[in-house]
Amino acid sequence: MIYLGWEPICERWFKNLMMSAGQAIVKALRVEGVRYIYGVVGSAYLEILDSMYGQDDISFVGCRHEQGA
Repeated sequence: MIYLGWEPICERWFKNLMMSAGQAIVKALRVEGVRYIYGVVGSAYLEILDSMYGQDDISFVGCRHEQGA
């Protein structure tokens, strides 16, 4: 592989800036001061739940039925 000198630097820089959609949503909710999220666990937003794993400042409260949320 041939590098022109700046590619490895750009790769490291972009790697630090890139985040998943779930991480971006959790970050936006944190900025808005959201502490609890209520919902029915499903595969549609599993990436958001993965991003919330281990976070102390924002919690997910799972419900069994959407009317309970």
